Amino acid sequence: MRHFSIAIVGIVILFLSVIFFNCKNDSGTTNPPITVTPITDNLFPLVAGNSFEYDGYLVDTNSVKTPVPGIPAGAFRSTWTLVPVSGNTWYIQDSITVDTVTKVKQLFIRKDSATGDFAFLQSLGPFYRAIHATYTDTALWVTVARPSLGMNNTWLAFDTTVNGEVNGIAASIHFQIFGIIEAREIITDSSSSHTQYNTYRIRTYRTIGVGPVSISMTSAYLWLAPDIGPVQVDIAGDPENYGVFCVLKNKNF
Repeated sequence: MRHFSIAIVGIVILFLSVIFFNCKNDSGTTNPPITVTPITDNLFPLVAGNSFEYDGYLVDTNSVKTPVPGIPAGAFRSTWTLVPVSGNTWYIQDSITVDTVTKVKQLFIRKDSATGDFAFLQSLGPFYRAIHATYTDTALWVTVARPSLGMNNTWLAFDTTVNGEVNGIAASIHFQIFGIIEAREIITDSSSSHTQYNTYRIRTYRTIGVGPVSISMTSAYLWLAPDIGPVQVDIAGDPENYGVFCVLKNKNF
């Protein structure tokens, strides 16, 4: 899995075009209490050696669904293999082949054994560089699944305000990452047997705000099948990295 994306191109134009509009203020409203029914299914079992083979395609930069041009259909495949590190920290060895070129990357994952909540270690480098912000360490744990909160309850995974630039103008930029388990969905895998899985669809999205104006962008979807794990993955491309859309083809367990 690649870094979760920030589609910053075009956003800065939107900021400048709507900066004079007032935003609705909901401070006078009262939110109903949140009902939490934890999901007890094991959405991503971490078992050493478990391997997932996926078919799909690379997603173009600054895009959610658009395939990278020039890559033939069927030329992409990815294999995830689970490897323990220590305690509740593991990594996914991601072997990606496009045409005849294979690259191997590692994605670190940390899971709470009591709740089933888990986080990926992510980098915010593409976002900070796009807005010309000064930064030091951009690696952070982002909680991408919180079954302990049940369905349709949003969690805040990251929140910061940084000084950067919007179209060359200095600005204070508020950046947040949210997640939600928003639906159950049947996903058919890409194997010859066309196996169907009743998954939980999880959305990760980001908001970027300058003054009273903010916009929200979906950065990733995960479809997790109980006792299996990721059956379908959709990660948007950012200004520096391709994203990926892939569907489970085979597994070794």
